[in-house]
Amino acid sequence: MNDELIDKHWDINVSHEWWDCTYDEFKVEMQTKGITVNEINFTGFYSQGDGASFTGQVDMIAFLKVHDLDHKYMAGAFFAEQGELWAEITRGSSRYSHENSVGVNLIVDSYNNYEDSSTRYQVYETMQEVLDVEIPDLEKEVEDICKGYMRDLYTKLRDEYEYLTSKEVIWETIVANELHELEAV
Repeated sequence: MNDELIDKHWDINVSHEWWDCTYDEFKVEMQTKGITVNEINFTGFYSQGDGASFTGQVDMIAFLKVHDLDHKYMAGAFFAEQGELWAEITRGSSRYSHENSVGVNLIVDSYNNYEDSSTRYQVYETMQEVLDVEIPDLEKEVEDICKGYMRDLYTKLRDEYEYLTSKEVIWETIVANELHELEAV
């Protein structure tokens, strides 16, 4: 290993969009959790305010089932099954990229189209009342889970960066690209 060459080419493995594979794998993983990731942002590493976050949509019925919350939030599951409840993960106006730069908004678009005197009308109204009580806790729980995934993503990105900028991996890249022979000439 040649420390001078390593210092000279310290960024050889990170001078391009090295995070693309991590992003792609993360998006696939999130799909299995009921989350569609639209955009990922991160800043790093080792400074205050660094972190990762994403924006996207939450398929509430898939999310509730995967996270075993469909029985805890029964009204939420009821309206999600009807296609009347979903969530969006949006970025606020912030120069930061960490998990606290985004928020989750639950959206309810429900309409009771049953006849006023029917049992179905009464059930729907009761479920709406239960949902109104569930919403604050459900929204917070969805947000907490999503922010946990954002912290996990940041850890994966940091670990990948540290790997790619380790002396051993930089030297392997230098050798693979025969830079050590070119620089010796």
